[in-house]
This record gives sequence, C-alpha cells and structure tokens, in this order.
Amino acid sequence: MSLIGIPTEIFENGASLTSDLFVIPVGNGTMGYGKADETRRIDRAAAEARVRTEEEKVSLVTMEENLVLKNTELNKENATLLHLKNSGDISGYNAAVSGYNLHVADYNEALEEYRACYAAYLADVEFVNYVATHLYDRPGLSEAVTAWEREAA
Repeated sequence: MSLIGIPTEIFENGASLTSDLFVIPVGNGTMGYGKADETRRIDRAAAEARVRTEEEKVSLVTMEENLVLKNTELNKENATLLHLKNSGDISGYNAAVSGYNLHVADYNEALEEYRACYAAYLADVEFVNYVATHLYDRPGLSEAVTAWEREAA
C-alpha cells in the first residue's frame, strides 16, 4: 500500500514491480489529483528518514564501542587512584587525579553526543513507522513531515 502517485515497490505477496508504470484513465472526468507534490514530499521525507536511521545505527554502534573502551579505561584509572590513596601515596594520587578528571569529562562529552544521536535516531524511526502506519492520512502525514523537518533542523 502506498500514497496516490507513489508506486508500490513490493506487493503484499512479496512480488515486485518489474515494468514501467503507465496511467490508465478511469472515467472521463476533468479533474486531476492535486496533491501529487504533497505525496512526493511525504515519500521523499520517509525515504530520507530511512536512510538516516541506517546511518545513525552505524554511528551509534561505533559510539557505543568507544564508550565501552573509555569506561574500561576509567575503571582502570579509578582502581589505580584507589590503590594510590589506600597505600598512602597522596602525592601520586593528587598527580593522577587531574588526568582522571579530564578523562571523565571526555567520557561525559562522548556520552552526551551518543544520547543526542540516539534521540535523533528514535525520532527518525518514529517518523518512518508513523508514515508506514498512516498511509490513509495524507493531511496528517503532511503535518508529520513538517514536524519531522523542523525537529531535524
């Protein structure tokens, strides 16, 4: 199922279109469908959101791996700090704290970037799913595209 003016790529039975489309006039009316630009806009936005979700997924996996590595390093540094403190090496502890704090700040910055990317990913997924489940509501989809474009900007 798709919006008027947007050819279906894959049909319910799994078959796909293999020939060029052609228009078959129905009746002899004089009015044309005046919302083709709107349906193309909706279709383009949904396609863009699908592409973005795939790109965001790849970025999220990379960011996640980076966060795990940073967290592992922080845990090692924290263990070193605790050892220095517990062994009474206060000057060694004090010397190591500033480096640890810089690494914590770096981790927190990476975490915030991850969270922002994840929020954008969820917004794109939600939009794609909304389009897929509301093909009967062209005016509502048009509003959803406007909201999604505003949010993405």
